[in-house]
Amino acid sequence: MSTRGMITVAMAFAMVAAVLAGCSAPERGDAGGTQTVVSTGAGPAGTDAGAPEALAYPEGYECVFNADCGWQQEAATKEMNSALSTQPEIHVVFGHNDPSAYGAYLAAQQEGEGREEQIKFIGIDGLAHEGINYVRQGSLDVTFYYPSGGPEAIKAAVRILGGEKVAQNIALGTKLITAENVDSGGEEMPPDEMPGWETADVLDEGDLPQLSGDQYLIGMSQCNLAEPWRKQMDADIAAAAADHPELKVLFKDAQGKAETQQAHVREFIDQGVDLIIISPLEAQPLTEPVEEAMKEGIPVIVLDRKIASDNYTCYIGGANVKMGREAGKWVRRQFPEGCKIVELTGLMTSTPAQERHEGFLLGLNTPDSELGTEAPAVEPAEPEAPAEPTEDDAAVEPDANAAATLTEEAPAEEAATE
Repeated sequence: MSTRGMITVAMAFAMVAAVLAGCSAPERGDAGGTQTVVSTGAGPAGTDAGAPEALAYPEGYECVFNADCGWQQEAATKEMNSALSTQPEIHVVFGHNDPSAYGAYLAAQQEGEGREEQIKFIGIDGLAHEGINYVRQGSLDVTFYYPSGGPEAIKAAVRILGGEKVAQNIALGTKLITAENVDSGGEEMPPDEMPGWETADVLDEGDLPQLSGDQYLIGMSQCNLAEPWRKQMDADIAAAAADHPELKVLFKDAQGKAETQQAHVREFIDQGVDLIIISPLEAQPLTEPVEEAMKEGIPVIVLDRKIASDNYTCYIGGANVKMGREAGKWVRRQFPEGCKIVELTGLMTSTPAQERHEGFLLGLNTPDSELGTEAPAVEPAEPEAPAEPTEDDAAVEPDANAAATLTEEAPAEEAATE
């Protein structure tokens, strides 16, 4: 595999600088304008395989406020308060997870001007008690299901420990969930085909090997557990491992600290674990510890977030660019003449936030011929005097605003135990 999709620190900070330069909160500079973003060249799991060198908000689509919310709902609520106080018109808020989308919705609701009914909120994660519930109750308009990869990681671990070679890069699909399809489970969206990538189906080809040892020790380092999606990942890993009594998983929580997660990996090496699963907080700081484990002959499964090299046994990750791209296309269909956008990002030194942002711009730049006709279009317009209602009125005017939130995880409160 090439190093496409592996983000160096310099490239990450270049992207952050580009985002803030082109789409900044008022306190950071002039709000609005187009946004030019330095492409990472990434082709992450199930996503665009050939992004352009630079991306920009297309004509008519203006980013009026941007903030890195670090995947936290409280931060998103605070930033949305700032956006609402400075921006009289907001047609889209794009964020990186459901907690951030919901935090933005709460801010609009608390403002007391009714804008939560006008803005359309888009999130990512699709947990039953969060995003799916928020769509059902009307707080979010769209969420994307983001599988944890936990069951797939255990399948891969069993195959690796059984002496099999697994694909180095495995892509997970997603689901588009709206009020129209939430009760039917959402619209399936398989990962895009890319050279060097396999889908999760490859892990189900043939029977799993029978492990010969009495017990195999797996070290699992989670970057944090404060965000519900990451708790779900650990729960999925534990449930899948329970089907294999010969496996014992040691769970550790880095509580949002890269240095703590570095120590986790080195502790696992010293313990002589048979395999390591890691969901890195950031790409660059966790690269060296993972490579140290590989050097010691310990296979490493990298889950969800990437490291900055291809020196690992297997990477399993979600379709971050695809979800962002589909969110952008959904906004285009809703607002074909353009709109004003607030983007609430996740931690921009993490690969999911970078990829979701890049995907969103790809979606907004999608040619009209490729948009499809899944959603009715509305056009932002100056408010008009309400017409007198008649008995013949049979339709309600669509919402005039849209809010989308791309966020992910917050620092964890306490470490998980074995």
